[in-house]
Amino acid sequence: MPWTPTSEFPHPLSRVKTSAGYRLSYQIVDSMIWLGIRDMINEFRKKKLKLRPVTYLSGAQGSGSDIPHGYIWSPHLVPKPKDWGPKIDVVGFCFLDLASDYVPPEELVKWLEAGDKPIYVGFGSLPVQDPAKMTETIVKALEMTGQRGIINKGWGGLGTLAEPKDSIYVLDNCPHDWLFLQCKA
Repeated sequence: MPWTPTSEFPHPLSRVKTSAGYRLSYQIVDSMIWLGIRDMINEFRKKKLKLRPVTYLSGAQGSGSDIPHGYIWSPHLVPKPKDWGPKIDVVGFCFLDLASDYVPPEELVKWLEAGDKPIYVGFGSLPVQDPAKMTETIVKALEMTGQRGIINKGWGGLGTLAEPKDSIYVLDNCPHDWLFLQCKA
């Protein structure tokens, strides 16, 4: 997602409709996001890194710094804006090597073979505010619909079940290009 201010389009998380506000929309979104995460960042800085907290104004640094950026999307989808300088580029997509040599754990293979194809549920790197409640909600939805499910723990820490369930498999890490072929959704 573009985070570098441009006059060619607004920040994707903003609702700015007129070109006069496109560039400003990036600063507004950046400030709002910083407002939402600054307590968490400062707590980490103080407790883990033994650093001073970052102030409100110094935290929302936006893209005005002199740090090179490479945006990972195709320039055919969103071309590099003309007002982005030489330190900002649209480099195209990146792909991991396919899992052609991946060997899944025997326990996972047995679980997959023991029933219908499951539904995969995962949130990747998105933080989950209450992982236990989210896991409970996912399990309940799968049970209500009579589906088997694979819950990927991800960075959000999902998958702590109060009691094991035959219809639910909790997964740590697995190549998606292999896993999705084993799932119906």
